[in-house]
Amino acid sequence: MTLHILDLALANAFGDDGKIYQRINLTIVRSIALGDRWNGGVTISKNSIRVVTTKNGPADDSARAPVTIEAKRP
Repeated sequence: MTLHILDLALANAFGDDGKIYQRINLTIVRSIALGDRWNGGVTISKNSIRVVTTKNGPADDSARAPVTIEAKRP
């Protein structure tokens, strides 16, 4: 699994009839590899994303330390 952090912004574009309209542009800010058997939770608070891993694998009871990522526009 991979966690993709995206930036969302409005941009002007031209329609089929030549008129200007607003569309949504998504840009990947950062991608974080979680692993193929990742188990945990992700929470978002303002510009911070917190990733908590509960297990490192199916037979492992240990967990990695929580990671907090600041979401910043490129």
